[in-house]
Amino acid sequence: MNKANVGWALTGLLSIFLVYWTAIILVCHTSPIHAEVTANVMLNQSNPAADYCVEQNGQLRKVELDDEWIDVCELLDDQLIEHWLFYYRREQLF
Repeated sequence: MNKANVGWALTGLLSIFLVYWTAIILVCHTSPIHAEVTANVMLNQSNPAADYCVEQNGQLRKVELDDEWIDVCELLDDQLIEHWLFYYRREQLF
């Protein structure tokens, strides 16, 4: 084998090696186990504003305002307040 053929053979082997490891990395990165763990982490996170509304005996509702749906907390006195606003102002309201 001359030097040119050896060079092409090494280049071919290097290409195969790179394709192989790229495939391995992609398969491992998008494996079902990884997706399941990510999904579980996301499912276990709750909305603190919605939780606070319910803890204060309110009910979470969706209302339409200017062609947009927003989440509000309906309190026992029928007062409606945007749930994040209610959450952030919790110390001022009580």
